[in-house]
Amino acid sequence: MTKIELFDTTLREGFQTPGGIGASLEERVYVAALIQNYVNWVELGMPANNVDYGIIQAIRDRFLQERYPVGIAVLARCNDMDIERSAQVMASYPQSLIHLFVGTSDEHRSHRFGGKGKGFYIDLIRESVRKAAEKDFSRVMFSPEDSYRTFKSDPDTLLDFIGAAIEGYDHGNKSVGRQQRMVFNLPDTVGYSTISEFSEMIAQVQKRYGDTIELSVHGHNDNGMSNAQAIHMLEVYGVNWLQTTFAQLGERNGIASTDLIVKILADRGFLADSRITDVENLRLLDPTMNAILWALGKEVPQEHGYRPNVSTAGIHTDLAIRDPRTYHIRDTRFGSNIYIELGPTSGSRQVMDVLDKNNFVYDKNDKKGIERFTDRLKTEANERKSPLSETHILYRAFMEFHGIKDDGLVIDYFEVDTTSLGKTQLMVRGKIDGGPFCEMHRANGPVEAAVEALMKIINFSNGHESELVLESYNPRVIPKLERKYLEWATGTRPRIPLQIGKESDLAVGLTFRNGSGVYHGWSRNENSTLAEVGAVFDGIQKMYALQKWMSTQKVSPISP
Repeated sequence: MTKIELFDTTLREGFQTPGGIGASLEERVYVAALIQNYVNWVELGMPANNVDYGIIQAIRDRFLQERYPVGIAVLARCNDMDIERSAQVMASYPQSLIHLFVGTSDEHRSHRFGGKGKGFYIDLIRESVRKAAEKDFSRVMFSPEDSYRTFKSDPDTLLDFIGAAIEGYDHGNKSVGRQQRMVFNLPDTVGYSTISEFSEMIAQVQKRYGDTIELSVHGHNDNGMSNAQAIHMLEVYGVNWLQTTFAQLGERNGIASTDLIVKILADRGFLADSRITDVENLRLLDPTMNAILWALGKEVPQEHGYRPNVSTAGIHTDLAIRDPRTYHIRDTRFGSNIYIELGPTSGSRQVMDVLDKNNFVYDKNDKKGIERFTDRLKTEANERKSPLSETHILYRAFMEFHGIKDDGLVIDYFEVDTTSLGKTQLMVRGKIDGGPFCEMHRANGPVEAAVEALMKIINFSNGHESELVLESYNPRVIPKLERKYLEWATGTRPRIPLQIGKESDLAVGLTFRNGSGVYHGWSRNENSTLAEVGAVFDGIQKMYALQKWMSTQKVSPISP
């Protein structure tokens, strides 16, 4: 059997996990150092993304310092800028891989590049692969994104796209002289196929191209088949590149699980890499998985009933907004809704969709300004380890693009206590439109006390009653990793916490309805009461500011 290439995408695909995921630069370096013990390649993100670029640099430098014997992969769209940025960040790394992709199914092609035809895509793929092959990457990989649905619609189209990439690779590689074959990753991007259906595609690709290429699989778990699919393609068809993430993180219900695939292959003696199969290394596999989740702000993936219908990646959400079936096969037909999140992997188009949806006035031609704004939002999502709400995006946008300062409802100080009768007592003071207030209020719980106190203050200031309805309350535990684990001596293995779960924060997300507007509040604190009160303060303060600013700008209230 050809050497198995375990290709972990936790730090790329995993960051598209619904419900929030994020990490500081130091935390990502730590996670990458843990991951590399169990795989041959670590995929880190998109160098075209300004936030990702610096993170990739930092991980690359630490891997070089440690002399880790693993490859680093970066993701790139089929365009010159992505290829150049990828080449720049990987220039000094001895085992580098560029992973090119473009959506090839009917569902994707009808919405990308103005719905251009098959000939346009053949030329695009051939030229992009040629340009990538001319660069100093160790390996070149190409993903015809949504491969299975491309094949299902027209097998010859998929085979022709692969043929175009081979032509481009052979031409570009003349100046580099790699001995390795090109790698084709065939993703079931929406988890649509059964194992037998996916097998038919692999069989036809192998029949046409044989050993002239290497194959990789990246199966999504929407139908619960990703792990079995990966093992089956390896055992039956000899597909030796397996793309996985730790704990099956990833968009919607994730992809095949790194930790589980390692266990299956090690049990059966399929792994020839003694670095991975070392007894002590395998003994640390589950603790490593827990530490990775902890560092990324997760405990376990959210329930599969919710995650399949959430998009958070900027490379996907624009299409999902135009047509949900580009990335979602479990949608309103079964009684579920599609949700779009803004998180660390989101893009400027996603932010613009939010602004346009809410009739926000800004200069759409200021591309650099919009990108800078988006980068700041993504940095916030990383720090929070949670997606950002439309309320927060619009609030920041008014400050960013209109230069507005929030001096409407300002909370300077508060105290919150539980009485002997179990009631919550809240004292809050601050200013509303420049006038001071001090309010003492008692209610059944922290959320009720904060809502009722602030609404009393707002109603008194405005001179009329308005009703605020709490529509949803979403608590979530966000683990914390102590700093001592993020620093380790060169040449030693990063330490893994023995007690996962000892340190954590409670993050609370709230949704309010006020008149025709819907507003969101969010807060995170190790004290659950302070997290709840903070979420109310966040949501109502931003609600008050947005209602005033939108009235001034003559735009519509935030839509649900």
